[in-house]
Order: sequence, then structure tokens, then C-alpha cells
Amino acid sequence: DECEFLPDGRALLKATLQDRVKVTKSWVEEGTQGLAYCTFTPYEEENKAVDEQELKATVQLSNAFLEKVPGLCQQIAHHIGEQPDPSSEPMRWSFWFAALVTTFSRMGHRAVVLLQETKTCERLKMA
Repeated sequence: DECEFLPDGRALLKATLQDRVKVTKSWVEEGTQGLAYCTFTPYEEENKAVDEQELKATVQLSNAFLEKVPGLCQQIAHHIGEQPDPSSEPMRWSFWFAALVTTFSRMGHRAVVLLQETKTCERLKMA
């Protein structure tokens, strides 16, 4: 996403993953001034079942919130991306909603738990 070249020849790189992954190992290598490395494998959710009524209720709640403030949808799209279609992509929508909640609230520890949940149906229940 962004790359900033530092005066000493290093580069600060920010990137956004396009798929879900599971970090299998992480470490900081000596002599790199704290440069973190990791290895990862693709992650596939085993149980993709979603409670349709719960999903619909959560979508209605979030849309009602977004419609209250003019221009909020555009600001959110700029910061965390366009809202995915919840009926065809419930997993992506649940992550988008988790990002929305953590961006516009002070949930603290609960926000971290929400983003760490690996099952879509559980993440929707927590929201």
C-alpha cells in the first residue's frame, strides 16, 4: 500500500493482505533494528454456516447507523473499503463490519477479540 524509504537505506512498507492467512511463525532477526518476519499458510474456515436472520439483523443495524450521518458511507469507504454484499460474501462482510466497529468505537479489548474470532457466525454474534 505504501513504501517510505528511510535515509539509512531501509524502507518502511505497509501492505494489506488480500486473503486470510494463519501466521505459523514470527520472529525478529538480529541486526535488523527490530525488523519483524513471519511465515504463514492460507487459512480456510472449516464451518462457513451463517445464521441468516442474525446476519440480516446485524446488516440492518449497521445500515441504520450509516444512514444517520450524511457522507459517512463515503468516509468509511475511503478508510476501510466499500461494504461487501453480505448475502453473497458474509465472511468478508463480517470482517468489514468488525473494522467499522473498531474504527468508530472505543471497544478496547472487545474489538481485538472480535477481529481475532476465526468463525464468521461467532463474529456476527459478538457484533
